[in-house]
This record gives sequence, structure tokens and C-alpha cells, in this order.
Amino acid sequence: MAKPIIKEKARTLRKKGLSIGEVSVKLNQPKSTVSYWCKNISLTKKQIQDIERRHKSNSIAILLSVSEKQRQSRIQREKEIEDIAREKLGSLSDRDIFILGLGLYWGEGYKYEHSEFGFTNSDPEMILSYLVWLERVFKVKKDAIICRVSINSLHKHRLSRVEKYWQDLIGISTRQFSKPSIINSKPKKIFQHNDTYFGTLRVKVRKGFELRHQVLASLEVIKEQLGKCTSSAI
Repeated sequence: MAKPIIKEKARTLRKKGLSIGEVSVKLNQPKSTVSYWCKNISLTKKQIQDIERRHKSNSIAILLSVSEKQRQSRIQREKEIEDIAREKLGSLSDRDIFILGLGLYWGEGYKYEHSEFGFTNSDPEMILSYLVWLERVFKVKKDAIICRVSINSLHKHRLSRVEKYWQDLIGISTRQFSKPSIINSKPKKIFQHNDTYFGTLRVKVRKGFELRHQVLASLEVIKEQLGKCTSSAI
């Protein structure tokens, strides 16, 4: 049987307006026991409101604590995955960069007959990766690059800012930009903040016909080898 002194403490705390759960925690007693001791104690309306306010505040604090623990756990998982990826990948060799660039060109490069050695994309990191490929694999210098911006007509008033964005990103002069392409159609993607829209950038290499043939020939070899892999897998 519980000691009378603990029971009296429980009743005193309850009369002061503490909830059954709060009394249980303070005295380290089961909630069922505290509830039995205090069953005939009535709380005022204000005491009940105070309990509800504290419970709400505690609930929010618990939710925030759980949310923060989940966030930290997610960050830790992402870091572990990134570490695994770094370990598997190692350092990029010249061959790795060559193959990566071929993949970029296969997806977004100009491949139709008699076309230029050009590449178009809206992703700044992809544009920068493509330029690294041109320089590392084909020794293309930046002064051999010609760029053209394409933007929707709704953003025509931002043209100078858009061009400066790409100029600063890849480090070329305004003289290396040809006349922009203004698209007169309803945009498929709506940007909540217009400042995040910079259209697409075409990157062309001056006198790049021979390089284009080399790239397309390499892609044909890759297609041939992938075809053999597919056949052997069936």
C-alpha cells in the first residue's frame, strides 16, 4: 500500500491544478493510482484550461522534438549514402569524363545531319559539365565557344539579366553571344519567382564539324557495344 504522505502530496498537487499525468511524473507513481487518490477532487474551469494549454504546448514541443530527430536521422542517412557513392566512384579519370560527356551529348547534343556541334540545356551544372568535357577531352578553349540564349517572350524584359547570368556562369564575353531566340508560346512550366528562370543555353563550338563527327562516331560504337550487351542478356 502506498504511503499516506505520498497520497497527500498527490492530492495537494492535484488541488493546485496539475493534471493526473503531471502528478504521476512528479511523484513517480502510476497514473491509475494517482487517479484513484484524486477521484473526488474537482478542478476549476481555469485550472482545466491551464492544463489544456500546457498539454498543447507539450504536444507541440514533442512534435518538434520528433521532427528534429527525424531530420537529423535523414541527414545522417543521406551522408552515409553520399559517402558510399564517393567510395564507389573514386576520382574521375579522363575516360570517365569522356564517357560522361558522350552521354550528355547523346541526350542533348545536335545529332541530325549537317548540324553544328551544339548542345542545349537549362541546367547550369549540366552546361558546366559539358564545358569541362569539351576542354578536357577535346582541348576546346572558351574563346571557341558561341552561345545563344532562348527564353519565353514573357521574360523578354529580363533578357540582359539572363544573358549576364550565363556569361558570369561560364566566364565568356558578350561578344560570344549570338542573337537570342525568343519563344512566343505559353510556357509549360510556371515559375513562382521569375528570377529563377534563365531559359536555355545553346553552346556551340566554332568550326566544330570534325569534333561533331568524332563524337557521333563514338556514340555509334557505344550503341554497338550496348547492343551486344542487350543480346547476351536475353
